[in-house]
Amino acid sequence: MYAGGSFTNAGGNTNADHIARWDGSQWHPLGSGLDYVVFHIAISGSNVYAGGDFRDAGGNSKADYIARWDGSQWHPLGSGLNSSVFAITISGSDVYVGGLFTDAGGNANADRIARWDGSQWHPLGSGLNDAVHDIALNGSDVYVGGRFTDAGGNANADRIARWDGSQWHPLGSGLNDRAYDIAVSGSDVYVGGSFVNAGGNDDADYIARWDGSAWHSVSTASGVAPFVYALATSASDVWVGGLFFGSSTHITHGPLNALPVELTTFTATRNGADVHLAWATATETNNAGFQLQHLPPASADWRDDAFLPGAGTTLTAQRYTHTVTELSPGTHRFRLKQIDYDGTFAYSPVVETTIDLDAAFELGTPYPNPFRHEAHFTLALQQPQHVRIIAYDALGRAVAELHNGPLEGSTTHTFTLDGTPWSSGRYLLRVVGERFSTVRPLTLVR
Repeated sequence: MYAGGSFTNAGGNTNADHIARWDGSQWHPLGSGLDYVVFHIAISGSNVYAGGDFRDAGGNSKADYIARWDGSQWHPLGSGLNSSVFAITISGSDVYVGGLFTDAGGNANADRIARWDGSQWHPLGSGLNDAVHDIALNGSDVYVGGRFTDAGGNANADRIARWDGSQWHPLGSGLNDRAYDIAVSGSDVYVGGSFVNAGGNDDADYIARWDGSAWHSVSTASGVAPFVYALATSASDVWVGGLFFGSSTHITHGPLNALPVELTTFTATRNGADVHLAWATATETNNAGFQLQHLPPASADWRDDAFLPGAGTTLTAQRYTHTVTELSPGTHRFRLKQIDYDGTFAYSPVVETTIDLDAAFELGTPYPNPFRHEAHFTLALQQPQHVRIIAYDALGRAVAELHNGPLEGSTTHTFTLDGTPWSSGRYLLRVVGERFSTVRPLTLVR
């Protein structure tokens, strides 16, 4: 068994950096490991492919975000990719890779998905417009799920799409939120994620089935409650893993029925830049309380907000409220982490609301800062306009132009600053629009 993640020690072996092999009795490192987190592993014969956020594999600095272990050493796949890898799927000699990258081996058309044929990278059409979380194969068809809303110029491909070898196809009208995992069984495609609507089917909560022409809920009730992160099929069974609210376990299989949920309502109401959260329970058992969690725009990480104590054990309906203030423009998502007295927890469904921009612009604080390889930041505009974004070093020399062209208004744009070629030190990010100009400092550390 191979395991990847953010660890730097496996069973006391301190050389097992971010990836390790379990032989049934003990852990083994794979060379000197990788220099940062691993998100996905795929195996083909004696080859182990790893993808993630690393920039070095076993001392090989060309192994950017993806690498191959042949049993004795690490190898890069060409010149690698320019950003994170979340998914790897193998078919014969072809390795399909998905993630956040927009360049594979120098191919700038490889947006978020690419194919490695053993010697070079190939794009799949013009790619996708946002992150890929999973890839599944069925014959010559490649199914892709994630956060994107456009595949190869097809604007109907919301969060899931099919590549037939030459072009992209939507699956009906797609999903209304992220797809995290895909499993194929015959002509059926099962998808799990954070969505609550598939192709207009409001009963398809967090899991749905595509039969080749239409979406179906996978339940006699209303799916499972959130989220679904993993799927597998075996004969007539569908195995589902995730964060199921109100359940003592996080995996189920067979004919899928709705899991018990004590939460009766959970709403988010916007008031200017503030959001009022309200929820209610019908009954509670050993409920220590609710940790409110927040997913800001252009972020992949949930953040803890307020903690509200629960009512313990009660058969009386309870109501809870909390207001989050001074939020940035864009779509904000919220969920509840319900915690029992014994420390076990479960997550609620996600609610979301969008904050409009009142000022001409808002430039988000770059993160992380200081940064090692990459920093990310957001820019929200009230009106569409031409924007130029340039990074300068401490001597005032321009070292990178991140954007020079039009940007849409009433939305939040995300940018990535790649500091790989630069030396440690202080840098300045300058953003100039038609109606504004601003700067942000950054620090690069090695």
